[in-house]
Amino acid sequence: MAEPTQAQLDEAMAELMRELSTTGDPCSVRKNHWGPAAEATRAWIAANSASYNAALPVNVRNNATAKQKTLLFVKVALERFKAS
Repeated sequence: MAEPTQAQLDEAMAELMRELSTTGDPCSVRKNHWGPAAEATRAWIAANSASYNAALPVNVRNNATAKQKTLLFVKVALERFKAS
């Protein structure tokens, strides 16, 4: 799967900051720290993609596309967020 460009990461962080500003939850992270956090997250995903793939049931591992597996990960992570 292709890596996001810097512009895409910057836009994602701008969107994240807009979303966080509407939640009402206190956030003590400064704007200039979100970019490095996005890069760390991107690097973690790249470094751990093989482990994630290996954890999937064989049918999904062998038949789902990388985009489908990524969407699965995002949806499950989002549901964990909503449940908290």
